Amino acid sequence: MHLSKQSITLSVLASALSLGMIASAHAAEDSATFQVRIVIQESCTISATAPTDIDFLSHTRSTGAPVTATGTLNVNCSAGTPYAIGLTGGVNSAADAAAPAAGDRRMFSGGAYVPYDLYRDGGFSNFWGNTTAVNMQTGTGNAASQTYTVHGRVPSTNFPAGTYTDTVTARVVY
Repeated sequence: MHLSKQSITLSVLASALSLGMIASAHAAEDSATFQVRIVIQESCTISATAPTDIDFLSHTRSTGAPVTATGTLNVNCSAGTPYAIGLTGGVNSAADAAAPAAGDRRMFSGGAYVPYDLYRDGGFSNFWGNTTAVNMQTGTGNAASQTYTVHGRVPSTNFPAGTYTDTVTARVVY
């Protein structure tokens, strides 16, 4: 039997393929899927960074005009988060400290009180209280600190001499 060089080469090639010695021209493939996720929760913080106090300064006793002063609050809420900022009536409130009405707030010194009110505007027409959808300052978070001015007003300084104080709590609801 006479074999040609070509037939020997084909025979060797066929044997190698059957034994898996030569890799296929097409690789095998498989795939799998996976998820990528993140949970972003709404969040808000409120702070009173300097200057925060509403300081009506020193005045002589008189029946004069009202005295005004301002302070600031900073709120930082995640982007797109709606919020409302409330201010309590203070520890010396004449009524419900949690839900004050205009005229309820007062500062105290040695048995005497000086009334005051807090407002969301410098025109003193938007009372700043602590009742949702009634008298709280509203906004929408932008992932940066947002500053709000608190406007205070004392109707008169015709009260006994003393250093009058009160403590108000600011809260953010989101």
